[in-house]
Amino acid sequence: MTIVLGLLLCFFILYAVLRFTSEPMTKPGTAAYRREQFMSDAEVRFYKALQGTVGARACIFVKPRLNDLVSIVDANRSNWQTVSNKLRMKHVDFLLCDPVTLTPLCAVELDDGTHARGDRQARDKFVNETLAAAGIPIEHFAVRSAYPAAEIFQKLAQIIPGWAAPQADAGKPVPQAEAAAPAKPALPAKSPAAPVPAAPPQPKAHKDLKYMPPAMRAAMAAKLGPVAPAVEPTPPVCPHCNKPMVLRTPSRGDAPGSKFWGCINYPTCHETLPFAQE
Repeated sequence: MTIVLGLLLCFFILYAVLRFTSEPMTKPGTAAYRREQFMSDAEVRFYKALQGTVGARACIFVKPRLNDLVSIVDANRSNWQTVSNKLRMKHVDFLLCDPVTLTPLCAVELDDGTHARGDRQARDKFVNETLAAAGIPIEHFAVRSAYPAAEIFQKLAQIIPGWAAPQADAGKPVPQAEAAAPAKPALPAKSPAAPVPAAPPQPKAHKDLKYMPPAMRAAMAAKLGPVAPAVEPTPPVCPHCNKPMVLRTPSRGDAPGSKFWGCINYPTCHETLPFAQE
């Protein structure tokens, strides 16, 4: 009996040695990878509807992680590490940001049937509470075949300040719920604002003067004559909120590159004034 057990043990050891030595080792840098689908068909369909609704009001970012948006403030190192790991492992489907400052306006989640599970509901509760504590609103939309622009805008306008009415460039009708809202008291009529004149052009110093030797720089300065300092145009005051306005230059839209005065409180205030150039 002892001999049989010894033979069996020797056979098992020999089999294990042959098994592990016959399999080739994976060399560094030879691992295989495959491309994954970045967005599902439902996410692509909703993204297009969301993009057509918000227009130029916001920039849309896809699947940002929570730790890109918020950070935990906790003196307890263990608790800080635990929550930080959870933030790194979770993301939101879409993030709307201000088109000028890229400040987050709100997060958007697209909920399919899996969000009815207990683990997904616990995950949603954690995400909602985390963003709420950081002051970032979040809105959920259920997956379906079509998304009316009026319904999307109506839900977003309830959580994003300043989104009282859709922009014309979004190309979508005003939501019926907003159209039926009680009319606000009319503001006193104001006279058309006169264009703010631009400052007269001033001679500018040669851009390479500071790189020239002293003798050459003096000769060039004498040739150019006295150079007056550039005078910036005086910003007007916003007629709506009585705040100073800033000079803006749009990169897209109906008139890209044309300057105009915009309120410093944008996007809370959308007041603009023309900028007159001579």
